[in-house]
Amino acid sequence: MVLEGISRGVGMDRVLFAMLTPDRKLLKARYTVGWDAIKLKQEFSFDVLPESANVFRYLLETGEAIYVDSHSPYNIRIMVTESVKEIVDDAPFFAMPIKVAGRTIGIFYADRKPSKRELNEELYSSFKHFCQQAMLGIAHISARH
Repeated sequence: MVLEGISRGVGMDRVLFAMLTPDRKLLKARYTVGWDAIKLKQEFSFDVLPESANVFRYLLETGEAIYVDSHSPYNIRIMVTESVKEIVDDAPFFAMPIKVAGRTIGIFYADRKPSKRELNEELYSSFKHFCQQAMLGIAHISARH
């Protein structure tokens, strides 16, 4: 429901939820919606070990949402490695880590790569809002179990 909300409510072409593997070495897509959802799910897998200097490792380390585009600071753009570019190309994207009980379990990711429509701060704010609401729901469900 969250992915559909981001896709339809925010107007994103591709949205995914990726989780850390149990050994916390890889970030792999778990659920996807939108254009090329099956392909995106199959291809979205990134090494997030400490020596991995990619934007998703950075995201998990900082615990903060990120809006990556051509205007992002150099230290962010440089972390969009070749393996990341295979998935995102040069398309701007939003990503936000998901934390449950103080522990990061994965990320939400969204872009408009297929349609090449622009992103902006208002959309970024909406994306973060959906993600925050999802985290509240996940925390509530986790607390009951």
